[in-house]
Amino acid sequence: MHTRQDLMKILGLTYIQVRERLDALDTAGGLLDGQVRKGPKGRLEYTPETLRMLRELDELASNHGLSLAQAAEEVAQEIKPEGKIQPDEADIKEVNLETAVLRERAEALERENELLRSQLARAWELVDSLKALPAPRRHRWWLPWRKRAETQFQSG
Repeated sequence: MHTRQDLMKILGLTYIQVRERLDALDTAGGLLDGQVRKGPKGRLEYTPETLRMLRELDELASNHGLSLAQAAEEVAQEIKPEGKIQPDEADIKEVNLETAVLRERAEALERENELLRSQLARAWELVDSLKALPAPRRHRWWLPWRKRAETQFQSG
């Protein structure tokens, strides 16, 4: 599996050039269907078949003077008359395994969310059942100072 950075190094192209070629392959009959998967940290990873198609696309575009879209159509016609590639059995098994793992994780998260919802509902029930606290007693902390000041003014 190759990342876009790998494709850039192998083909000697810039990021934008690789992206344009990948877009051309994708729009030409969906040649990238089943050829891309998400890797670590969400990076897109491309199969070796994608690298072969990119090389063929570059060769057609540069040697025969075709635009990227025309070259992608040529590649699509060579690969399969309908323009779609069938993924390998290993790729299908890998995708099925990833799908099963993701389903398990989703179910676990759903169970955890349900538990948290029930705990939150119980907490709100407890809050609603509490009586309101009485208002604080007003403590006149300044009263002794006032009395002392009044006695000083009266005596002085």
